[in-house]
Amino acid sequence: MIIRCKILLFIISCSLVSICYSQPCQNPATSNCSDAIAGTSQFIMSTPGNVDFEFNDMQKYIAGITHSGSTQLRLKVDEIIAGQCKWHLMMYITNNGYLPANEWEPLTFYGSSGTAPQLNLIQVKVYNGCGTPLNSGVYQIFAGNVNYALLEIIPALPDPRNLPGTCSGTQVNAPGSYLTDYNEYNFNIDYRILPGYSLRPGAYQIKINFCLVEVP
Repeated sequence: MIIRCKILLFIISCSLVSICYSQPCQNPATSNCSDAIAGTSQFIMSTPGNVDFEFNDMQKYIAGITHSGSTQLRLKVDEIIAGQCKWHLMMYITNNGYLPANEWEPLTFYGSSGTAPQLNLIQVKVYNGCGTPLNSGVYQIFAGNVNYALLEIIPALPDPRNLPGTCSGTQVNAPGSYLTDYNEYNFNIDYRILPGYSLRPGAYQIKINFCLVEVP
């Protein structure tokens, strides 16, 4: 998913894109889950890939811009070995290799003053009908890393597995499907940017990747 951000006025135009399977999206050698990472039948983004933010008046700078429900992930995970399949869901930012690695990739500049937007400019809120994501319903920023910034949706939990069907708010990570248990295997994602007044006018973009892997 690509997020573009355009700062006019300052214009910031921000863009966002998905789905990608790359670092840190590496499936372990175990195979207790059926195609936990690669099968499109099990990892479906049902909404358009790009999200654009354009800041071209003072009200948008003051209030920010929020895109609600811009991404919807639907999971279907089957098990190969009974009682052993566990999965891990995360999202992370890349900037097309631009340096410094903690900044958005610039597409064009509209001025020379101001600072470059950093990866923590984008805020995300992940939620579903049962409150299963880590920090469900709370706006978060991505934790920094040398090559990418990461945010856990369902962390790589140790045993025992959190089984579906209870809608208890726990981080369900066992086999299941949005077709039979929609509120626990569907994830909605909102995006928000509050730019402030210090950013350099221009157009920038980042890529947000979603990653579903098996937990060994």
